[in-house]
Amino acid sequence: MDLLDFADMVFDLVESGFVVVGAILLLVALGMSIHFLCFLSNAKNGVARVVEHYNVRLSVDEETGKETRQYQPVFELIGGVQSGLRTMSSQVHKRNAYPIGTVWPAQFHSRTGKIKTSRDREIWPAIIAMFWIIGIAFVCLPNIENGSNDIGFAYFFGGVGLAVMVAGMLTMIKDRRRETHAMDVMAKLADVEIAYDSDGAAYDVPVLRILSGDFQGTESADVSIGSFSHEDIGQVMRARFDPYSGQISATEGKYRGSRFGPVMLLTGGIFTAIGYAMGSGLL
Repeated sequence: MDLLDFADMVFDLVESGFVVVGAILLLVALGMSIHFLCFLSNAKNGVARVVEHYNVRLSVDEETGKETRQYQPVFELIGGVQSGLRTMSSQVHKRNAYPIGTVWPAQFHSRTGKIKTSRDREIWPAIIAMFWIIGIAFVCLPNIENGSNDIGFAYFFGGVGLAVMVAGMLTMIKDRRRETHAMDVMAKLADVEIAYDSDGAAYDVPVLRILSGDFQGTESADVSIGSFSHEDIGQVMRARFDPYSGQISATEGKYRGSRFGPVMLLTGGIFTAIGYAMGSGLL
């Protein structure tokens, strides 16, 4: 076996490995989808109060030296024949996302007794979609070269463009639905946390805290905010809060949040146009 044959064998193994990993991710995505759909098919609407913070742990961030409090909220159903039913969330929270005493829109499984707030439940479709997308990419990308390169990349760009356009449209629909649930609040920029991406590069994460009303004390890093810096910590602003998603959106001045749906729609359209141009021979 010469060096070229050995290289081909290595590349074949790597390619088959990508396909195997992709297949595993797709099986995980299928299992998560079935589990989530089973919960939704048997779930009933209700409201749940936070009655306790369980498994409270204090830790110190090695990078900043800041003390962090972690906990799992305990929810109790209010009203209905199963009023008083309690369950502990499987999600661990670092911020005061669920202050004790606050009441949230929720769904509960009458047989298992599992309670999920709308806010906690909303993250699962995104996680499941991520597994589907990565799994499909692992299976399909190594096989692009099996056909014509131009056609393969045309399908790739076109597919990515259509997916981004669909995501943009869904984001716009979700934003419009959130507006029907959202309420006016006063919020404070409570902190600007430092997070790190997969390459180790630092980026800022704003945390807003609601100052009054039924959800007073609620903190969220799922925020829509414009220009901000560490010097803005403590600033108070008008905002909108959606208890179904937990998102806080600043609505005034330089803090006013941006809309990503139209940007995603435009970006997806550009990718789709590139794919079409490659497929038709214009590029």
